[in-house]
Amino acid sequence: MIATKVNYSVLQFIEWSAVEMGIILQFEGEEVKEVATVIHVKGDKAPALKLGKIVDKVDPSNFRSTGVETLLGGSSIAKQKLGKVREINLKEMCSEMVFHDLEDAKRHALLKQYGTKSL
Repeated sequence: MIATKVNYSVLQFIEWSAVEMGIILQFEGEEVKEVATVIHVKGDKAPALKLGKIVDKVDPSNFRSTGVETLLGGSSIAKQKLGKVREINLKEMCSEMVFHDLEDAKRHALLKQYGTKSL
């Protein structure tokens, strides 16, 4: 994915990632005091996660120091230079990322179970 000309929030990306893992989050607080708490877990993708656990919170060090309100880009230059560019939306990309991270976590857990250090 290069750019879509569509604006999404970090919160949306966090929610999509959680849903892919069968997790429902509740967001509480405002601005730098906002946290995401687990309120429901379905399935077996997050077996160690407990209800009520805070899994995300705002980190003020990640704020941009400049006054940029919105960053939005398009892929026309990439298409022109590269030819055909794979079309995928951000939610689909999020799903693929979570899938691959879960597969990687399963491999690491299996290696650990049999006493081998993961790479």
